Amino acid sequence: MATLTEDAVLARTRTGKLSSVKNLNCWGSQLTDVSVLSKLQNAEVLCLSVNQISSLGPFRACVGLKELFLRKNNVSDIRELRHLSGLRHLRVLWLSDNPVEANPHYRATVIRTCPYLVKLDNRDVTPQERRAAAVAGLVISDTHHQTEDNTGNSDPKEAAVLEAALKLAEVLSPASLGVLAARIAQLQTAA
Repeated sequence: MATLTEDAVLARTRTGKLSSVKNLNCWGSQLTDVSVLSKLQNAEVLCLSVNQISSLGPFRACVGLKELFLRKNNVSDIRELRHLSGLRHLRVLWLSDNPVEANPHYRATVIRTCPYLVKLDNRDVTPQERRAAAVAGLVISDTHHQTEDNTGNSDPKEAAVLEAALKLAEVLSPASLGVLAARIAQLQTAA
């Protein structure tokens, strides 16, 4: 287990104080503890791929973050995304090759939780995906640390239907997707 320290951050970035750090690359450093990152409020680009990071908690305080690269780490709990939900400047996120990617709602949930993303896992976030994620993505509740689908439950059958809807949304034209979204809204109002 390796811990990222203030001294290591300052040495790698050749800056005199943590508040001056804009970019940090700690690719392949076997890091497990990156809690010092919570002191990098002005960081814009963090490259931490190929480590052993399992919590996204330290990134919550990186309010200026624009790009976050976390490929090949140990993030397994989809609820960890709650820590990224308030990062309004985050445009690029790379979480592929983490255990969390196996979650059937992974992409839709990331897009729903991080609404300002333009690229996820080296793929552009399309308007169709964004609309579909509003329906199919899990709601990550920061207050109660719960994960639910957007109907308020975690019924496996409903989850499967939502996943199928997301896949369908990826192939529908924008006009057809709009019709589908309108019909879903009607059904929700009727229920």
